[in-house]
Amino acid sequence: MPKLNINEIDLKNKLVIVRCDFNIPLENGVITDDYRLIASLKTISYLQKKMARVVLLSHLGRPDGKIVENLRLSIVAHRLEKLIKTNLYYARDTIGPEAKKIISELKPGQIALLENLRFHKEESKNDNKFARQLTHGADYFVNDCFGMVHREHASSLGITKYLPSCMGFLMQAEIASISKIIPPPKKGFLTICGGGKLADKTTLIKSLLDLANQIIIGGAMSFPFLKAQGYETGPFPIEKKQIKIAEKILTKLNNKKTQAIGMSNQLPDSIVLPVDFACSSIFDFEKRKIGKLEIYPYNKIPRNFYPLDIGPKTVLNFQQLLEKAKVVFWNGPMGVYELEETAKGTLAIAKALGAKPNIFSIVGGGDSIVALRKLGIEKSISHISTGGGATLSFINNQHLATIEALR
Repeated sequence: MPKLNINEIDLKNKLVIVRCDFNIPLENGVITDDYRLIASLKTISYLQKKMARVVLLSHLGRPDGKIVENLRLSIVAHRLEKLIKTNLYYARDTIGPEAKKIISELKPGQIALLENLRFHKEESKNDNKFARQLTHGADYFVNDCFGMVHREHASSLGITKYLPSCMGFLMQAEIASISKIIPPPKKGFLTICGGGKLADKTTLIKSLLDLANQIIIGGAMSFPFLKAQGYETGPFPIEKKQIKIAEKILTKLNNKKTQAIGMSNQLPDSIVLPVDFACSSIFDFEKRKIGKLEIYPYNKIPRNFYPLDIGPKTVLNFQQLLEKAKVVFWNGPMGVYELEETAKGTLAIAKALGAKPNIFSIVGGGDSIVALRKLGIEKSISHISTGGGATLSFINNQHLATIEALR
């Protein structure tokens, strides 16, 4: 059944609930990248011009159903107000009296932002009562949060039971771009995973195992895989839970001994790890301080040296794999991209992608987008997606419940 789009409905003087993705990266209470806010502007501005009364919903972080002061959306409200260049009404609750009062006083063309959805445990449980409360007596629901299409939450699925529901412009653009590679090629689907903890990306990796021909793993994501094979990864603490996850993945692929370390003759369905790292004995992220970088093979990293970026041989290996790729999905940087000295691996991979117009490349996930924008190399990518796991879930199954509900 065809999906309903925002530009197909009469919006004048209508109360419209919009599910946005304002889950932006923060560091010490400061926004480090506002790409997801910018990506939402087209829908918000359109609603404003059509003289709708607009109510924005979003989550931020993982407060686990409790009020966490440093995860309030006030910081989003301040930045968003500057971006839309108009007054924004912010409520410090989601379904309480303050939210109701602000919504009741909204005039056509005015915009309100309600508090963090995840302060309510009912959100992730897709609680029907909570979903009904989120409607606030509105006329329409607009889902513009592609990054959550794989989560059947109250604000993405439950609310559609009670309101006519449609797609925002960001959702439309994401689906149109990613649909270009559906179905994914049987050969030549390469994925690159980097960034932080493996435990945070377990679902992502499992999706990749079913979709990708090869999985490149760099950054801190590679450490549990190296540990699982008995190799040293320096002073970075690696949780036993992460090592066990890596062991299970390697065992599942049956590549633990022969295919886990990057080689020139990789077989399909293999995991490819770095063969060398740029390391330093001094690393203080808060002070942005590192010592002299030295290159060590994956099996000879000294215990007192921090692996901070992939090394030159690894870059070459990864670039050679890219030569054979048709579609590339990338989630997570290859090293500590915040520092110029240790951003070289991430930069090299992005440049390699940009130099190959025959490759359709998708970068998804918050830290990946931050890295590309910080390094000024986002133009080398075919499509920058606001979703990480959501992007892969959509590639794997276009009939997700949250999208199917937008009739």
